[in-house]
Amino acid sequence: MTIITCAFFIAGAYVVSKDKVGTLEENFRQEIARSVQIISLPLGEAVYQADELLAQAVFSALKQNPDLAWVVIEKSNRSVFEHMSQAEQPAEDLVAMAPEYSYTLDSEEKLNLIERDGLLIGEYPLMYQEYGKRFLKGRILIAYDTDRIEQTKTLVRNISYATVVGTFLVLGLVLTLVLTRMLGPLTSLSNAMLHLADGNTETEIPGLGRSDEIGGMAKAVAVFRENDQRKLTMESERARQVEEEKVHQRHLRELIATFRQQVSNLISPLEASTANVSEISERLIGMAENTTR
Repeated sequence: MTIITCAFFIAGAYVVSKDKVGTLEENFRQEIARSVQIISLPLGEAVYQADELLAQAVFSALKQNPDLAWVVIEKSNRSVFEHMSQAEQPAEDLVAMAPEYSYTLDSEEKLNLIERDGLLIGEYPLMYQEYGKRFLKGRILIAYDTDRIEQTKTLVRNISYATVVGTFLVLGLVLTLVLTRMLGPLTSLSNAMLHLADGNTETEIPGLGRSDEIGGMAKAVAVFRENDQRKLTMESERARQVEEEKVHQRHLRELIATFRQQVSNLISPLEASTANVSEISERLIGMAENTTR
């Protein structure tokens, strides 16, 4: 059960870690999308009005974000209107890292993101509206350094791994305590069962006072002991009754033998007297016959 719980916890930690990393990445992308949507209007006007100072003002605000690597405003004729790079890179190198220009007047105002060389590069069409008409003025290219998000992802993973390791340690400690607490009573209970199996019904059952599973097992063993004791008592009673019956039968046989002997003693003199009487009678009869002749 403990192993299953541990496996579920590890799987849960992995899922939570993955979800957190996914959430971080999604939040980062949403942050970029919001930033681009906010600056697209003033930058579109800057391009339309050819106002480089307005573009520089927007760039100054963007510089406050430590994750921002560079921004390029590329006009619809593929020329660079203005750019800003934290590393002072030339605009041509920055544009070379971006996707090929593919916007048209009917393009959807949607942020496209690609990952390249440790950067998350966003591409957004630069539209300008005047008198109900839309004008495609170019595109915004904005790149963010992914070091922070990668560091955060690594931190989340490390925390998850540390949680798993800590859980293993806690579960190991708990398992050790549980086994220590249970193995001793289980061993004693097992020994008591062996003594009962050998016929020692006076064996003391350990753990009868416990209210846990071991206590339940001990009560079950106690029931077996009581049944064995009852069985032995019944067998002893039957043996006593059989012995008493044997004594009674022996006593009866002795009485019968005594009676027969006494009867024999009484009959023997009578038989002798009867024999004498018969002899005397025969003699008298003989004498009578002689006299008659």
